[in-house]
Amino acid sequence: MSERNITFSAQETDKKGSGSALPVLAGVVLCLLTLALWRTLELQGQTNLDNLIRTEEDFLASHIEADLRSRLPAIRRLARSLENSRGLLRDEFAGEAEALMGDSPGLQALEMIGRDYIVRWIVPAGGNEQAMNLDLSFEKNRLEAATRALATGKPALTRPVDLVQGGKGLLVFFPVSPGGKPEGCLVAVFRIRDWLDYVFSIRDPREQQNGFLISVSFGPELVYQQPGWDDLAAHDNSFVSRATFLDSILEIRVRPTTDFIRKNVSLLPGLLAVSGFLFSLLAAFIISLYRKSRSDAIRANEARWTLEAEICRRKKIERELQQSLDRMELATRAAEMGLWTWDIGSGRLEWNERMYRLMGMPPGSETTLQTWLDLIHPDDLERTEVLVRKAVRGTADFDARFRIIRPDGSVRTIMSAAKVERDADGKAVFMTGLNRDVTDSILSEEALKKSEERVLLLLNSTGEAIYGIDLDGNCTFANPACARMLGSPTAEALLGKNMHRLIHHSFPDGKPMSPEECRIYQAFRGGRPAHVEDEVLWRLDGSSFPVEYWSYPQIANGEVAGAVVTFIDITERKKTEERIRHMATHDGLTDLPTLQLSRDRLAMALGSSRRNRTLTAVLFLDLDGFKTVNDTWGHDAGDLVLREVARRLRSAVRETDTVARIGGDEFLLIITDLQPSVTGEEKAEIAEIAGKTVRLVAQPYVVGDSEAAIGASVGIALYPGDGESADSLIKQADEAMYEVKKHGKNGFAFAGQADADRDPAAEC
Repeated sequence: MSERNITFSAQETDKKGSGSALPVLAGVVLCLLTLALWRTLELQGQTNLDNLIRTEEDFLASHIEADLRSRLPAIRRLARSLENSRGLLRDEFAGEAEALMGDSPGLQALEMIGRDYIVRWIVPAGGNEQAMNLDLSFEKNRLEAATRALATGKPALTRPVDLVQGGKGLLVFFPVSPGGKPEGCLVAVFRIRDWLDYVFSIRDPREQQNGFLISVSFGPELVYQQPGWDDLAAHDNSFVSRATFLDSILEIRVRPTTDFIRKNVSLLPGLLAVSGFLFSLLAAFIISLYRKSRSDAIRANEARWTLEAEICRRKKIERELQQSLDRMELATRAAEMGLWTWDIGSGRLEWNERMYRLMGMPPGSETTLQTWLDLIHPDDLERTEVLVRKAVRGTADFDARFRIIRPDGSVRTIMSAAKVERDADGKAVFMTGLNRDVTDSILSEEALKKSEERVLLLLNSTGEAIYGIDLDGNCTFANPACARMLGSPTAEALLGKNMHRLIHHSFPDGKPMSPEECRIYQAFRGGRPAHVEDEVLWRLDGSSFPVEYWSYPQIANGEVAGAVVTFIDITERKKTEERIRHMATHDGLTDLPTLQLSRDRLAMALGSSRRNRTLTAVLFLDLDGFKTVNDTWGHDAGDLVLREVARRLRSAVRETDTVARIGGDEFLLIITDLQPSVTGEEKAEIAEIAGKTVRLVAQPYVVGDSEAAIGASVGIALYPGDGESADSLIKQADEAMYEVKKHGKNGFAFAGQADADRDPAAEC
């Protein structure tokens, strides 16, 4: 049978199946239509009831306002009479008030109060004795209304108050102002229940008066409610009618009684719902009978349609199975996998061509389970057999790796996975699997692992710090030496961190270093290595140390993937270099600058003097009698004396000045930043320094158990008067020193004026 016919049969079956639900569907549709009509009528009835309630509430509100409009003008006229007569007599007031109250049911009393809020008159007096002379300021509500009426000149209403005679009431204050000056208020006292009972009792008898109960609120406060209100269920409507009383609002609500609802709500929706439901059941029953007669005819063809569909399905499965086998064969060839099937009952194995090559056997050779077991390496045989038995029992999956020994003696490693097929009783029948030779992959993995181990050993054993970064500057690896030098607890703690921001963010002077200035990044930005030894790295604790580093580009798949950085701590090297530089420019015995360094400092001092227009003095000092110390106590004693002389000379000058040893017992002093003076005061300042120097040198020196005495001859030259260069000034100072030597030693003299400027005190 063609696929088109089978498809047609399946469609007929679907129609039959869907038709069996038609009676139920028809009944449900009719029920839904009935419910929709019932709901429409129900909502219409509810709307009519809401309209009746709303009409009743509006009528009551308008009735209250009409009653107030008829009452308040009369009371206001009485207040105007009090103003015009400049105060009625008590009897006249009582007479007009009683006449007014007779026409105003619910008005309990009329009172006259003064500006002191004391009740002066009250009508009627009988029954209201407690209110006479009452101070209405005793209660905030009354006081506020009275004060507002006197201040505005307009009537003012209180909120509901407790009346002195009992019950709830409302007080209306009408200001009385004879001649425009407030003198007091006329107070109308309404007892709320009496007033509203009267208002609601005079409704039109044609209205549905007995069908509602009434509730009245003054703002949030309930002031009136008819008996039985709480026994009625609250009607679901949001209407509230309001009546205006002066500037206040009364809210009126009504609830329909049960009798009213029964008389005004139609029974039609209920009757319609019952009849519609019964009609739905009848229609469903009729359709069901019709469908049953039709389904008998369809059922006769059902077996034929099912058989044809099953034949078509089996053919399709066979085609799909053959396609799957073909694809599997192609996949196993492409992946060089061996395919095998084991007939568990007979023990026979079936191999594909690739399986024979994997096992090193001639194609077409007879194979059994024992053939396969004989090829397995003895060390792996027991483990593999146990796994096969577990797979057959269903307690484990067969997924194993084992070695085989081919007939030619070669050893290969095989990765094998298999699936067990079972019959309807759960008994294992066939086991089908795939084998793949993974020998080369294992050898490659082992070689890679050994290579990684050698690299790791090299990184961990070297004393140099090494780390790698990617193109974003984030750390990809680091060795223990790197973590140790940077103060990190472990090398792993550095992984993923941006190394520039972490350890290379600033120059040695603390100035921030941007990534664009970073020479480490040069390795992968420019593709060339960098070697730097004038920068610092920063430890994690914030301290820095000088380093020498090399940054090399890291190449992966022919592209730059980052950089590898190697660095060493050169702190000791820097210290050694500094010591060497110091030794080259300082005297080894006294640690004073040598002649070369003193010349450099003198040249710098002269440059500063030229710019700042200051003076610089050069003092050339030669010790007197020092040879006697060496001859008497030896050279060790002479060295001791020279060191002490150096100490004394340093104490005689400022820290910004220079003391240098330029010969065996010759010293040079450079005094800078001297201010010039037209009176020659600068020479006096220099003379004081020179005299202090001569006196300090002349003090005794302790040598063993004895004392040695030496002196100093000092020559002085001034810039710019005595010379323009360092050599000329030193020469002038040297010549002045020799003049001092000629004239008795142990003194000082200025260049060109040796006799005149010798210090007599220094010769003592």
